[in-house]
Amino acid sequence: MKFRLDYKESHLNIIADKLEEKKCADFLKSAYDIIDVYIKKNPFFGVSYEPVEVESDAPEIVKSMSTASKKCGVGPMASVAGAIAQSVGKFLLEQGACDVVVENGGDIFLSLNEE
Repeated sequence: MKFRLDYKESHLNIIADKLEEKKCADFLKSAYDIIDVYIKKNPFFGVSYEPVEVESDAPEIVKSMSTASKKCGVGPMASVAGAIAQSVGKFLLEQGACDVVVENGGDIFLSLNEE
């Protein structure tokens, strides 16, 4: 199954063997909500052009963005597309999908059982 999902700055192309579009859309919105709430708590996270340290109890998507930005020496928002793709991909796997591709503006999450 394949579909496109648009929300805010994300334009996801999703392919998975098991999909529930509504649940996926709800999850995408919640991922953005988590990031938005964190930015209200730590505004520097949303505007920095350099990596930003986050608390150990920060939400998982925020920690993922911080880790990725450190590896590249950029601000955490440079990794938002990849973090969204990864989060949605992992969500689909948790929902029982076995083969998943999530593309978000060139950032790709891929989990396949076969080559």
